[in-house]
Amino acid sequence: MNANEPDPNSPPPQSLKDVLHDFRGKEDALREEIRQELALREQHIRMNLIREDEESRQHLETRLRNRLFREEEDRFFTERGFVRYVNRYGQTEWVPPEEAAKRRQLRRREFISNLFTWQHSRKRMKQLGIVAALLVAGIIAWILVRQSLRHGPMRYGGLMVQSEGIAGAQIYLDGQLMPSQVTPARLLDVPVGAHVVVVAKEGFTTKPPVARVLVTSDEDAMVKFELANVPFLGRIALDANLPSDLTLYVDGQPCTLDDQRELLVPVGGHVFTPVRAGYLASPPWRRVMVQRGETVRLAFQFQPRPDLGTLKVSCTPPEGAVYVNGAYTGLEANGTAIFVPPGPAEVVVVNNGWRLDPLRQVIHILPGSRHELQCRAYPTDTTRTTAILTRTAGANIILDGRWLPFVTPMPELPLSPGEHYLNLYHQGRWLAEDDRRLNPETPTSGQLPLEF
Repeated sequence: MNANEPDPNSPPPQSLKDVLHDFRGKEDALREEIRQELALREQHIRMNLIREDEESRQHLETRLRNRLFREEEDRFFTERGFVRYVNRYGQTEWVPPEEAAKRRQLRRREFISNLFTWQHSRKRMKQLGIVAALLVAGIIAWILVRQSLRHGPMRYGGLMVQSEGIAGAQIYLDGQLMPSQVTPARLLDVPVGAHVVVVAKEGFTTKPPVARVLVTSDEDAMVKFELANVPFLGRIALDANLPSDLTLYVDGQPCTLDDQRELLVPVGGHVFTPVRAGYLASPPWRRVMVQRGETVRLAFQFQPRPDLGTLKVSCTPPEGAVYVNGAYTGLEANGTAIFVPPGPAEVVVVNNGWRLDPLRQVIHILPGSRHELQCRAYPTDTTRTTAILTRTAGANIILDGRWLPFVTPMPELPLSPGEHYLNLYHQGRWLAEDDRRLNPETPTSGQLPLEF
């Protein structure tokens, strides 16, 4: 049999008319059931109202009874000459007047005697301290509420802090050190109002020592400081095993050592280059951050090379850093003898802010030969800037062999046309062993991808 065909044994389906007829037959029974439920609900409501009225009546009777009891108690004891007395536990007693006077006098004596006992005095001082603290807290809260009502919600503004010529100074705002903020910096979320700003950098004095600035929410306020170097010195000492016939150059200038082969230099970054005729130094130079009151010992190794050639580079004006085959020599273009191995040598003199002519010179160094090169520098405008950004702020910037008075982040480092060489130093670490060459075709404004 097909599933869609009706079963002949099943009863015939009821029509809609039959269903309505059956429901009308049950309607009276359903209505009676609903009426019984509503009557039961009405009974519960009436019982709750009766209970609430009974509780109110009992509460009122209790209050009236207590009032009448107090009135009759006062009348009863007062007529018999008793007085009301509150004891030390806060309980009320009815006693004769002479007993009440006796107890009050006894309590006064106890109070006076307790004033001169240590435990009571300590307890009293603690109580007074708590009361004073609560009073001070209330006064402070009142002042804060009054100021908030007077000035409305707290507003904030921006503050630019700069140190002319010298960057990397720590910033103090209202006596609080601003963490990870060094000049130049823009402080955000500074509360609107008057503030005191101080900057500090070891080895430098600031002018003015303290600056007061008014911060508004309309535009960034600005405060500037002038930093001047002070003669803080550190000591440099050569290793005792170094030969006595070497010449030590500091930042490209020859220096004279004392009898202990030591030298005092200003604190900060310096380049120390040993020069010895007929020898190659390893390393050829050392960059050292000299700290105040510390002694830095320098050690070099010398390899004899009788086939070295001599190269003297001069540039006027002024002197610039000399790079041979892309490597920094540690010397300036001031006519100092530079000992170079035989072979082709590409010589470049770099000095930011100057255009060198020629930009580079290529010569062939012969064993034992002497060469002299000259170039001329012309002042030029810096036509491009490069952003020097590092993961950790505060890295010293070494550009073209010289320590700059700036630290990272440096959003706009001016660069003159031509190639340049860059290195960074931060807490004993160098960006690279050798200076990185900046391509002269670098865009006018860009960011160097420095992971440091």
